[in-house]
Amino acid sequence: MPLVKEHSKKRKAILIIASLIWLLIIASWITFLLNGFIEQYYILKIVYTALVPLISVLFVIILMMEFAHKKELQEIVDENSYRLGKPSLFCDLGSFKKRIKITRKGSNKYAEQYFFIMTPTNARGSNGLNPYIRILNGYIADYITDLFSKRCEYGKNKVVYGFARDRFCFYAFLSLKQVLEIVDDLSNAIYELAENHELKLYLSPHFGIVKQDGNCTFSSAFANASVALEYAEMHFEQYALFDQTMVHQTSLSEIKEISEALKKKEFVIYYQPKYSLNKKCIIGSEALVRWASPTKGLLPPSKFIAEAEVGGLIHQIDMYVFDKVVEDLVEMRRNGIKLLPVSINFSLYEFYSPDFVNDLKKKVIESGLPISLIQIEITETTSQKNNILATSILNKLRDFGFKILMDDFGSGFSNLLNLNTLPIDIVKIDKSYIDGITLDHKNKEVLKCLISMCKANGFEIIAEGVEKEEQVKVLKSINCDVIQGYYFSKPIDKEEYINLIKEEEK
Repeated sequence: MPLVKEHSKKRKAILIIASLIWLLIIASWITFLLNGFIEQYYILKIVYTALVPLISVLFVIILMMEFAHKKELQEIVDENSYRLGKPSLFCDLGSFKKRIKITRKGSNKYAEQYFFIMTPTNARGSNGLNPYIRILNGYIADYITDLFSKRCEYGKNKVVYGFARDRFCFYAFLSLKQVLEIVDDLSNAIYELAENHELKLYLSPHFGIVKQDGNCTFSSAFANASVALEYAEMHFEQYALFDQTMVHQTSLSEIKEISEALKKKEFVIYYQPKYSLNKKCIIGSEALVRWASPTKGLLPPSKFIAEAEVGGLIHQIDMYVFDKVVEDLVEMRRNGIKLLPVSINFSLYEFYSPDFVNDLKKKVIESGLPISLIQIEITETTSQKNNILATSILNKLRDFGFKILMDDFGSGFSNLLNLNTLPIDIVKIDKSYIDGITLDHKNKEVLKCLISMCKANGFEIIAEGVEKEEQVKVLKSINCDVIQGYYFSKPIDKEEYINLIKEEEK
């Protein structure tokens, strides 16, 4: 880093000057001593008697400081050999902070300032950083040094950079537009570096950005940027600009309580049946998680999912639900109960995790259940966070035999092109479309058109949130296949669900 080199040059110059002064003093003292001047001139004796020990002590102190400095630099180099996979001074956090102070002093106090951090990937080895990530970090460090030190595309001394807590850190005296250009540049470079060096990594560069007022401490800037980074990772966005609303007010006690509930298996699965309008019978169900808290009663997901995400427990809950559904189906098979497909929802975090597909395949194979009994539900929002990657993941799931359901279709800004591009089998039309079909003729016609397009693509249709008989009549008239909602059944526990299946078999 430039400041490290400049700082080292200054220290070297000071050491050389101190050495020359000390040698000059010692040489002159020896010369005067040999020629008898010290004994002849009393003033010289007084001066050199005080000066030689003093200069010698100062010289020793400078040597000790230089030794300590070299030891500190060696520790940084050793640390970077682990973090960046190569000897480097790039990770000098102390230097990074000093450069921010120096650059602040020389910049316009009214200029925009942004602190941002970046991680190239979330994947980690069981014993620390994945070795491939270390190698990639080293290449990224070289690229950053070249980008801001040599090419100066964003202006000289406009971007300060460093490495802290396994994250690349930047302090930019630039506009937000320019910062986002850097974000794009670095993102593209990361993919290119991994490809060029054949690093087999699940890449997912994310950035957390926070605007600075010039007085913010490094600790608070890093904390706020980390919150934004977490938000970007959780929502699978390239970057997130820090906003106070991102700070979810979740206490450690709440997170601990959810963690303990997972260990004690307090979470239970409820099944909401899906009813075929053509066959006039149950054709499957959707698995919904509930928390049977001993103190708070039965809680819906809205009461604990956000807290679980903040506490990093969402992966455990997702896999808990999957495992429990598989366990219930195995038990039902053992007891001779008719088995019907169950669809399971997965969070964004889980869907895009590197081991998602393999974990599901392994668990289903080990259970001995037919693949057709497990269906995967994703929302359109999930698929659009990374369309290319989502398509790849869905194709792998379908190739293995899982059916894919697009949940909540029609909520928000739906893209009808998704019906042609995404590998899905079933479309679940959002409740917002169903609510108005008995009140407004236009709503009915829109829904009819939507169902026709879905059927033209070979998709089965499920209408969600059906609550009234009038809605069922309209849905039948426009060729809807399946309904799900309180009209037929609310979500029910395993025993009730089994009894409902048994009743239908009579």
